[in-house]
Amino acid sequence: MKDNELQIMLASSTLAMVLGIAVHAFSTKNHIPRQMPLPKLSTIDPEQLRMGIKVEMEHTRNPAIARVIALHHLKEIPDYYTRLLKMERAAGITD
Repeated sequence: MKDNELQIMLASSTLAMVLGIAVHAFSTKNHIPRQMPLPKLSTIDPEQLRMGIKVEMEHTRNPAIARVIALHHLKEIPDYYTRLLKMERAAGITD
């Protein structure tokens, strides 16, 4: 086996392990991450939350998980999804 083939195998197995852990953590067992407290809904722009849930549904089939992830992002950066949309448009990768 060549060195580059070994490196590819090691990188692939590491990636598979990381993805496996992530998939397990957000599986259909309805595990909702709550490492930090959620913000009060009165402090969140409803349009940003709507955008956020739609974006985060790309990563999970569970709307409750998508909502929590969006709320975590919006707690840190209130216009997170507007910024994300601008960045994606600038990169030419929007729908």
